[in-house]
Amino acid sequence: MINTFPILAIVFTATAIYRPHWFIPLAEWLPVLLGIIMLTMGMTLQFADFITVFNQKKIVFVGTAMQFLIMPLFGWLLAGLFNLSPLLTAGLILVGSCPGGTASNVICFLSKGDVALSVTLTTISTLLAFIATPVLTWLYVGQIIEVPILSMLLLILGGFKTLTFR
Repeated sequence: MINTFPILAIVFTATAIYRPHWFIPLAEWLPVLLGIIMLTMGMTLQFADFITVFNQKKIVFVGTAMQFLIMPLFGWLLAGLFNLSPLLTAGLILVGSCPGGTASNVICFLSKGDVALSVTLTTISTLLAFIATPVLTWLYVGQIIEVPILSMLLLILGGFKTLTFR
């Protein structure tokens, strides 16, 4: 039996690359569509899957550490390698400092990986992100541009509507 989800994912991705205007009307439905994806992936999991993950605390710790240590470090290294401007460097490091999301869980699901572990790592990194993302961004680019740590923290927590870099 063929799993059609990967095939559909490839077809829709290729279509979106070549005909992006077909998908623009769906933009307002993105949160609902992501919710459906998360729900259907979640339906493939059982409580026992998470018990197995929580019994592997070392793997969870290492995965979380890699998210917040290696990803921004690679962003910083790539920015240096390609001699990016300070703002592009900040953007690359900022993206590297942010937690994974639905896409990483979908890729894990498609590759028949440990979806419960992926969901757990996404949840933990999301919970830590409100502190880790501003601090890591400041550590890596604070000497290049001003990084408003408190504003970023409040923005992530939903306290501010805008964030400006000077």
